[in-house]
Amino acid sequence: MAKTKAVVPVKTLDQIKDRISGFRTGYDSRHVLEKADKELGDNNGEQLADSDTFIFKAMTVYEFNNGMLLATAISEQYKTLAIEMSRNLQKEFDCQSTAAKALAEIVTMNYVRTLDIQRRINNYLEKGTINEVGVRFLDVMSRELDRANRHYIQAVETLKVFKQPAMQLKISANTAVVGQNQVIQAANKQ
Repeated sequence: MAKTKAVVPVKTLDQIKDRISGFRTGYDSRHVLEKADKELGDNNGEQLADSDTFIFKAMTVYEFNNGMLLATAISEQYKTLAIEMSRNLQKEFDCQSTAAKALAEIVTMNYVRTLDIQRRINNYLEKGTINEVGVRFLDVMSRELDRANRHYIQAVETLKVFKQPAMQLKISANTAVVGQNQVIQAANKQ
């Protein structure tokens, strides 16, 4: 008996695009939140520290509220300070946008980095012996401390700019000096 083959209709490019557009990656926040809810079950969040769980991944969706990723980027002794500092900066600078909240975390990370580098320098100096390797260590750490301080100050200044209202100018003059070497002249049409 001969087998008959079913005719498979050829799909258009638009039909294929429509079908694929509904797919989500494993990193899509909706997918992760659904998986985290299943993972939680009766667990009540006891597996939070495991970075390979969906619970952890779901918490990163709310990074600027809980500081989960911030805490993974710094040493244990600074985690509580960092999370609280980031929250306080967000309140102090009234951070509403994602960019402003991320900048508050960058300010925090650079402050913590400054503290950590200074601690390392102090720990070495407390040993009381300085050798050639130690001098190189102090040189590198001093440059890193300077860099961390600059990054911290620059991030704070940038955060301040986010808070400032946009400057609006209205000039009603024939000639006006706006800034250094900038002159605006109005054309007199008569």
